Amino acid sequence: LLPVCSVLSRYCFTSSSGANAEAPTITFISFWAKRSNALAPIRGALRSAATRLATHRDPDIRMHALRLAAKVDHPQAPTLLRRGLADRNALVRRAAGTEAVIVASRQPARRTALAQLLTSDLGRQLWYEQLDRLARLGELGATEALPVLQRFARSPHGFLAEAAVRALGKLGDRRGLATVRAALTYRADLVRVAAVESLARLEGARAKPTLTRLARQDPSERVRRAAKRWLTKLR
Repeated sequence: LLPVCSVLSRYCFTSSSGANAEAPTITFISFWAKRSNALAPIRGALRSAATRLATHRDPDIRMHALRLAAKVDHPQAPTLLRRGLADRNALVRRAAGTEAVIVASRQPARRTALAQLLTSDLGRQLWYEQLDRLARLGELGATEALPVLQRFARSPHGFLAEAAVRALGKLGDRRGLATVRAALTYRADLVRVAAVESLARLEGARAKPTLTRLARQDPSERVRRAAKRWLTKLR
């Protein structure tokens, strides 16, 4: 069993985007597992290993344990992620946010709980961790994150506002549209660029008049280029 688990753990650490071209993706493993009970003992062994290694003294191992837990549908994934988000190592905390998105994509019923994990202490995080969590909230797909993203989109700190505005577009909830439109007049042009992207994502072809105006009139070349680019995409 141990050699098999070793091979499969390699698969589980492989992203579905194909970071390791030599190994099948976890998507194939999940499909096989649904069709056969052959992987049940192995999946159980991997889950057990993830639980045990999530508290390992080596932060790199803790980080990989979180990745494994997410990709084998660990029943205690939220608990492990909560611990990961509070880890003393910044890379482990970042990995926990990334794996929360994977868990949400594989187990949609957990999205609300995961959004609560990512937002519970967001205001107390260092700025670079706030940036990362805002991005993850956009990818998570939980509309419960909307009020938090709207609040950060009005932040006086442009880098936080930019991340939140971009996340609103990825979240796809049209209730965030007013906030995105307000960001089109933000003083920092990178925030306005993010607002252009999110407006196009949320409104589609209905955003064309606004994008046309921005492509002609915005004082920033960055914003004008972004508006033109999205106009081309919406044709």
